Amino acid sequence: MDYWIKKLNFSNKKHSNLPKIQDMMAPTQLRYLGNKKTLREADSEFINWTKSFKDQVESQLNKHFDTFDAVSFTTEMLAGSSYKIKVHVGDDQYIHMNVFRPLPNSNEVEKVVQIEEGRTQADELQ
Repeated sequence: MDYWIKKLNFSNKKHSNLPKIQDMMAPTQLRYLGNKKTLREADSEFINWTKSFKDQVESQLNKHFDTFDAVSFTTEMLAGSSYKIKVHVGDDQYIHMNVFRPLPNSNEVEKVVQIEEGRTQADELQ
């Protein structure tokens, strides 16, 4: 991780008025910088964050889910964080959704960018 922070900050030396990359990122984003899509189990904090997208997903799919619990996820840093999340939506039904979380200073909002229906517990995130 330190390698990537140094590499990204090096490009800012010409523009000393620009903030350092670690000052622009949340601590949770810093720990994933440079990681390549490692599968992680969702903890309670991540599950609660994922629930904030329930209304957006229900609206896009024109469905209502009684259950909406993240099970696992992968993440990749690309001018923000790109998350691929497996979500249990009831009975033996799952969805896979992609969520983009921009860098804090970008003035963009977190959003669901893709939803895959008809998934099962056995389906791997790709």
